[in-house]
Amino acid sequence: MEEAESRISRLEDEAGARQSSQEMMEKQLEDTQWKLTDLEDRMRRNNLRVLGLGSDKTEYGTGKDYGLYTSEILSYPKSYL
Repeated sequence: MEEAESRISRLEDEAGARQSSQEMMEKQLEDTQWKLTDLEDRMRRNNLRVLGLGSDKTEYGTGKDYGLYTSEILSYPKSYL
C-alpha cells in the first residue's frame, strides 16, 4: 500500500511539473508569435517620411534620381534601390 501511495505521489509531482512546463511553453509560443507578427508588420513598412525635402519628385528629376539622392543622404548602398 505504501508503494502505491509513493508511486501516485511521484506521478502527481511529475504531472504538476509537466503542467507548469506546458504553461511556460505556451507563454513562450504566444510571445514568439507576437514578435513574428510585429517583425512581419515592420518589414512591410517601406515608406519613409523625410522632412525638409519637397514632396514633388520632379524637383530632383526622375524617381530614380530621387532614390539616388535619398541614398546619399541616408548613406545606404545604391543596390537597395
